[in-house]
Amino acid sequence: NFLELTNELIECMVCYEKRLKTAHCNTCFYGLCNTCLIKILKPDKIVNSIMHYKYDCPNCRQCTKGVKFEMKN
Repeated sequence: NFLELTNELIECMVCYEKRLKTAHCNTCFYGLCNTCLIKILKPDKIVNSIMHYKYDCPNCRQCTKGVKFEMKN
């Protein structure tokens, strides 16, 4: 049997809003919506003309690097 992925709304652990798109810490699996993630992202490096970002998890303070995030106007 295959794991079925649905379009389930997931609650952000910062703002407690239910969102479809979320990010999770690789260490403690703390969940953030993209809106809250944007607020804590810091520029890291540019690779092949793509900007990579990093952020410190609000829960465990582990730094996650290499986040490619498309900023739309």
